[in-house]
Amino acid sequence: MPRPSAILSTLLAILLAFSWQRSHTSAHGIILLLDGGRAWGVGFVEGQILLTATDIKFGPRRAWSAETFAAPIAEMNDLRAILLDDGNGGTRGKWNFAAHAGQTTRLPTGPSWTGTFAFPHWLVIALLLLPPLLWLKSRLTRTRRIRAGHCPACNYDLRASADKLCPECGSREHLPIKKA
Repeated sequence: MPRPSAILSTLLAILLAFSWQRSHTSAHGIILLLDGGRAWGVGFVEGQILLTATDIKFGPRRAWSAETFAAPIAEMNDLRAILLDDGNGGTRGKWNFAAHAGQTTRLPTGPSWTGTFAFPHWLVIALLLLPPLLWLKSRLTRTRRIRAGHCPACNYDLRASADKLCPECGSREHLPIKKA
């Protein structure tokens, strides 16, 4: 049975892969509105994930709430250009990474502080697939060692041993795999 972390990370990778595919047709995301006029957001646009924090005042009635959004890609590209403007007109770094924090006056809500970090979907998907790949590698190694007559824990050759314990490490895991 796979580890729960491997199952969870596989499901999150699948969900993020779906989000990556969807981000090429329309921009979408979620905004968490906090007390005191702070907001955090996650946006997905053209294969890029944008993590944003801001102090734009949304009003006390909207504090401690969350809102999802969907927008045309052109609108989100304009917003991304404002949030990631480094003063030189650049909004994307090498390999789709970018970051910017500071005051901006270009938003329609007026002057405010924003901090944005952008990175590609593929990075997060690759990191999420590490636990299931490591589990699969360990499972294949264990199976290969048992079939070869070796201890799955330490790879000690057990073909000449009649004992149920591995004389090298004391493991009892070397019993043959039952075939259905």
